Amino acid sequence: MNWELIKARIKGKKMVFLFFFFLLWLNVLFLNYKLLTGEKKEETASTTAETSPVVSPLPFSSEENQEVCPEACLKVIADTTGQITSSPSATTFPSSTVKEVYIPLGTGSTKSQDWEAINGAEAVIDLANYPQIKSIIFEASMRIPTANGRVYAKLYNVTEQHDVWYSEVSSEGPVSKREESKEISLASDRKLYRVMMKSTMGYEALLDSARIKIILK
Repeated sequence: MNWELIKARIKGKKMVFLFFFFLLWLNVLFLNYKLLTGEKKEETASTTAETSPVVSPLPFSSEENQEVCPEACLKVIADTTGQITSSPSATTFPSSTVKEVYIPLGTGSTKSQDWEAINGAEAVIDLANYPQIKSIIFEASMRIPTANGRVYAKLYNVTEQHDVWYSEVSSEGPVSKREESKEISLASDRKLYRVMMKSTMGYEALLDSARIKIILK
């Protein structure tokens, strides 16, 4: 008998046995690991189930919920919007209660020592177009290039052929100055108003601008 061959076969069987034993041992370790991780997951799930609040289902079907939810949400939004709108802390900023309207009258010049109408320096005004008037003022910017004498200007109601009371203003010197009249009163309906001027010493006097300022309430 060949003892060397027999020893080799026995040694080979031992190696196969050890290999299968090692596989069996690995399998046992894997099964134990799976069992342990499964128990931990079950404990975590049970803990979460105990701590999570139980939500009762709505007493409606899914189709009813789809129809009711939009209306309910809209109601909540409407209520919330109403509360915000009516909140006493909300601040509103009123618009300006005073407005100024300017009506330009034009320019002109004169050398007359008596009152002279300045044709073209005029405007048709209907106070019905300006409700709630607070005050009316006549403004004129005038000058005398030679600085001789004094220049005067006033408003004249051409339609009714009389002066507009308290509208007279005056200036002197070669530099244009804007002068304001006292508060004046205009007719309540449609009238034509014209600027009149005079130069006390007969030197040329210039009207650089003239206008009526209406202040509204």
